[in-house]
Amino acid sequence: MQRSAEPPSPAAAVPLDQSRARRASTTAADIPGAGTRRLDSLTGLRWWAAFGVFAYHYRNVGDFPGLGLAGVGYTGVMFFFVLSGFVLTWSARPGVTIPQFWSRRVARIWPAHLVALLVAIPVFYAVLGPSAGSWQKEFTWLPIVLSVVLLQGFFRDTAISMGGNPAAWTLSCEALFYFLHPFVNRAFSAMRGPALAVVAVIVVVLGVLSAWPGNTLPAAFVFLWQFFIGMLVALVMRRGLRISVPWAVPIAIGAVVILGFWFLIHGPLAGTATQPVQFMVRFALPIIYGLMIAMFASIDLAGRASPMRWRPMVIGGDISYAFYLVHATVLYAFREVGGRNDSPMLALILLLASIGAACILHYGVERPLERVLRRWGDRRFGRPDLRASEPDRTGAR
Repeated sequence: MQRSAEPPSPAAAVPLDQSRARRASTTAADIPGAGTRRLDSLTGLRWWAAFGVFAYHYRNVGDFPGLGLAGVGYTGVMFFFVLSGFVLTWSARPGVTIPQFWSRRVARIWPAHLVALLVAIPVFYAVLGPSAGSWQKEFTWLPIVLSVVLLQGFFRDTAISMGGNPAAWTLSCEALFYFLHPFVNRAFSAMRGPALAVVAVIVVVLGVLSAWPGNTLPAAFVFLWQFFIGMLVALVMRRGLRISVPWAVPIAIGAVVILGFWFLIHGPLAGTATQPVQFMVRFALPIIYGLMIAMFASIDLAGRASPMRWRPMVIGGDISYAFYLVHATVLYAFREVGGRNDSPMLALILLLASIGAACILHYGVERPLERVLRRWGDRRFGRPDLRASEPDRTGAR
């Protein structure tokens, strides 16, 4: 999950052994234009994924006609995982060292995460009085500390995995993905077509095993294959693959698939084949999301029209990370004070409140601190013979 960044000012880099820096660089196929054009449609899609997660969690605050469709909103996190693999692979540059890459990832996600965690503690822990509901836990330090360092997703105990700010469990998964990406990207990028096809089959098998009912792996490992799907999609696109379709095609595919899964899970047949349907959702949707990402990326690369590049959609995508971090805190803070309420107007009010909180976090914390930390990391870990700070033009977080 990665946002487009403004072109930073050139920064001096500390001297490094250049041959060692080259060996420690991330690599990707050097296709003209790869990673250099904004893919703003992917940013717009990020907003809808975050909104789906918001709607899914809103069901704990209230209910009204039509909200049942939000039952599949949780799959927005699957989209984020696939998109994260795509963006990091698409935008990878040979001149970025592995420590520099890691420092950029820390700069990108950690400051906003820490602030959102501090705000979430009094909402999700009974620190100001008796517990206000099932969402509040007794305060203990271990889940908080593990959440600070993004290790909570490596535990099956929900008191830990959902500790701190519950939304941040996905960041723990991302931390694993970020750690592995430079090494996996180097290996994948060196493969020719047949070998990469074998890897794709292995990733699909991992998807089957991860989605299989009764899987007891921690979340960080369960979702790893979805990140690999995004990486593979980016790699084949860097090698020239394009899916030339009108923008209505990926939107129609997403709508039909999501509505179909909602019908199976919540429609007249709900409960008759719960495990097979859940397996299909967990296995099929990440692959379909990868296909949709490839379609919209191809549309942007060809310069064709896309409603996802509409400016409000792009702005929504820009703040979607902050929105994701704060939305549950806003919802449950209201639930603690006002209880359940089935008014659609309340849903709009809480949506706007979440957007407002996200804007404060994004513009007041996330962006300025990312610039500061990224500049420091580029000076500390970047190669001296290259401009350490290059803008990320993918348009996706």
